Amino acid sequence: MEVTFDGGKVITAHINGHIIRTDQPEKIGGTNTAPTPFDLFLAAIGTCAGRFSHYRYHPNRPQRYISLNHNPALRKRYKKHRHHNLHPRKDEV
Repeated sequence: MEVTFDGGKVITAHINGHIIRTDQPEKIGGTNTAPTPFDLFLAAIGTCAGRFSHYRYHPNRPQRYISLNHNPALRKRYKKHRHHNLHPRKDEV
């Protein structure tokens, strides 16, 4: 992988023949032409979770989407849970 600094706040990763650009919002000096690095990070986690969920729980059934939400306000609510159960509820199987 090669990372280039393309002017302003734009940073581009070149990996396996793909080009992945990142930028920052205008309010902090970027041009908002691409996702922020953190948004791209969340998207990468989301696509990994989607891949896992699809092949683990529903390999022979089309799946349209999954929803992952980043909401810091929920952190306190779920902080007490040390183990996150990834198995579907019985009514989802």
